[in-house]
Amino acid sequence: MLFRIWRVARTALTLALVACCGYLLWRDSHPSVAPPVSGTGRPSLQADTALRSFLDAKSIGGEYELPENENYGVIAVLAFEDGKFRGRRGQWAITGIPGGTRAVSYQLLWGQGADGPRAVGGTRTPDDAAHTVFRKEDGAFLCGLDGPWNSTRSAPSEEVRGYRVLGHILSSEIRPGRSGTFGRVVDDIENRQTVAVVGVKTFPTASQSSEWFFTREPLDP
Repeated sequence: MLFRIWRVARTALTLALVACCGYLLWRDSHPSVAPPVSGTGRPSLQADTALRSFLDAKSIGGEYELPENENYGVIAVLAFEDGKFRGRRGQWAITGIPGGTRAVSYQLLWGQGADGPRAVGGTRTPDDAAHTVFRKEDGAFLCGLDGPWNSTRSAPSEEVRGYRVLGHILSSEIRPGRSGTFGRVVDDIENRQTVAVVGVKTFPTASQSSEWFFTREPLDP
């Protein structure tokens, strides 16, 4: 009798967990309204950190202000394996307001969904505060990175392949023969087996940004 009750309770708990995970990923894939950051008046993509921790969903996000006279750009997930660049695994165009605020909020979320690895990424520009579109990205690649991750909380100070680094995600595996010295993003790329770098590249014109968005970057030999 107790065994039958336990089977029913376990099934109910499993369904509840799957439903919570499905709701979280559904919410992040639909337009939503988020309150501005206190004191800035700028729209920001908010993270439900408690629920994401419960579901083991990870995220990198923040706010980036485009440089003066560069109101267009691309945020991309750059994949590195064995210290070599292996292509983009997701990208989003960003646009500021010429002559106005150029702050853009961004968010990359990944985790195990009900149907396997899932990842979504999106941005919100200052002139579109009530509408955010999230795109599906390479969930299998991101969920395969089992090491630490972090995002830049201030102005990016490191660059990789011409991108300013907004954050990066690591695998726990160390490359054979490496010392394991870490700290800078370039050190992690050199020493970790697999690394994903979230970077931003900006341009003075929309045409330049669009051309870069649709151009396939050459891979390392």
